[in-house]
Amino acid sequence: MIICVGEILVDIFAKQTKNGTDYEKKCGGAPFNVACGIKNLGGHCGFYGCVGSDENGKFLLSYAQNANFDFLKIDTLNGKMTTHTIVYTSDTGERSFDFFRGNASDYNLNVNQIDTIIQNATICHIGSLMLSEKCGQNFVDNLIFRCKQKNIKLSFDVNYREKVFNSKTEAKSILLKYAKMMDIVKISDDELKFLSGESDYKKGLNNVFGTSDKLIYLTMGSKGSMLYHNGKIMYAFPLNVSQVDTTGAGDAFLGGVLYELDKKSELKMTLITGNVCGAITCTKKGATNCFESYNQVKKYFNQIKVESYE
Repeated sequence: MIICVGEILVDIFAKQTKNGTDYEKKCGGAPFNVACGIKNLGGHCGFYGCVGSDENGKFLLSYAQNANFDFLKIDTLNGKMTTHTIVYTSDTGERSFDFFRGNASDYNLNVNQIDTIIQNATICHIGSLMLSEKCGQNFVDNLIFRCKQKNIKLSFDVNYREKVFNSKTEAKSILLKYAKMMDIVKISDDELKFLSGESDYKKGLNNVFGTSDKLIYLTMGSKGSMLYHNGKIMYAFPLNVSQVDTTGAGDAFLGGVLYELDKKSELKMTLITGNVCGAITCTKKGATNCFESYNQVKKYFNQIKVESYE
């Protein structure tokens, strides 16, 4: 079973109209989105996170309880605020975020829950937003230690959000540290350039991760995606879709990857499924429930071309 750990939050989509601004509330948070994607594909998946004792927290709890996860643990923290974001979407579907996170719940995860949440895990996927806080780093340090003791594979999404860190220098140091500790990493092309200082993909990947047997998945938006493994690159061409909203596309991609990895599929298949899941998610607003089954995703597989490079 794949266990996803980290932020669950409310995404509030802002849309300008002739009468002002309309707002639409959706469930979000990168690791929660990944968990939803895996479950929709038919995988065995669980989630652990925290919400505040407010209306947004109740909204998220209700949504999560109806997601039919194999394992679910969400702590409600009295006196804490449920993290929420305002999502601004451009005409082309690209988005930007404003985070509202004062006295927030998302990074206050309980170290004492670790053995319970990973007891049946084969892969533990870790979100990055909690790493902006010392208590979140302490939780992740303990989680990594216990997973390594139990030979549970570690997955990580860099998911850099500048506004949750004190500075770019701090963010780079923290994200580099934790990315290098993982077995499976998802990173975007912009994040790779930020962490490596390189525009060339292969040089950047080698600078950060070396030529180890780690599985590094690089997402490049409309340019497709790559898998970097043992110093070699596998490239998947994109699936062309009508783009409405890119929110959650990277999470859906990673959900597809982890679903296939947990099935012990060929690495080529992980890249294909990830590409299709990410593309389909861009055709709808919101980050969860953009596809309903593996069969829905599978019909696009023959449209994805994959090439390998030294």
